[in-house]
Amino acid sequence: MSVPTQPPEPHPAPIAGREVRAVVAAAVRLYREGVSLGLERCPGVCVVGEARDADETLAAVARGAPDVVLLDVSMHGALALVRGIHEARPDLKVVAFAVDDAHEDAVLACAEAGVSGWAGHDASLDDLVRSVVSAARGELLCSARVAALLSQRVAALAVGRAGAASPAQLTPREAEIGELISRGMSNKHIARTLSLRPATVKNHVHNILEKLNVNTRGEAGALLRDTDSAGWGTRS
Repeated sequence: MSVPTQPPEPHPAPIAGREVRAVVAAAVRLYREGVSLGLERCPGVCVVGEARDADETLAAVARGAPDVVLLDVSMHGALALVRGIHEARPDLKVVAFAVDDAHEDAVLACAEAGVSGWAGHDASLDDLVRSVVSAARGELLCSARVAALLSQRVAALAVGRAGAASPAQLTPREAEIGELISRGMSNKHIARTLSLRPATVKNHVHNILEKLNVNTRGEAGALLRDTDSAGWGTRS
């Protein structure tokens, strides 16, 4: 006796009745080509370029006039690349894939960088296509868990801004580390950049979070970026 199966959820309609133009960026060739091949087989999406690093991605964006960039977040400098893409093309949407969505810091880091959609470790090709088309239409497709996480982060950030110490109260070293946090750098990367011990960086990060009255690095990065245009003051 066969068991009836649920029909697959239909993909969102393409934007303005045309295919969504996409660039696929991933450092691993097999990964990059596999995603591109899968997308090409799906109606509504057209792959107009592939890239293996940040420079190739920006070149593909300039050459292919895509609607969406699909970005493997494990690629070196992926979150910094998102900001570079937005500087070059503010209207361009970025969908991150292979996101470790079991950890809230990974999701928040993507959101803070300006990602318009993502597909987690367990996402299917259909999930990825729906995320791409939704992002191109200016919509965010995400799970109820991720929606709740983003809502909680916005509420926490609002509270943090209301009661936070000014970034001007950070020491020069804390301000330096805070600026690197706002770029999405990990403690290990910051330690290498500033020639510090990881434990020293960890202590500074802890102090920064306490002074800014926030709970996560993502919240600290957002607060520091918001105040960056006014200039950071420091105390000795």
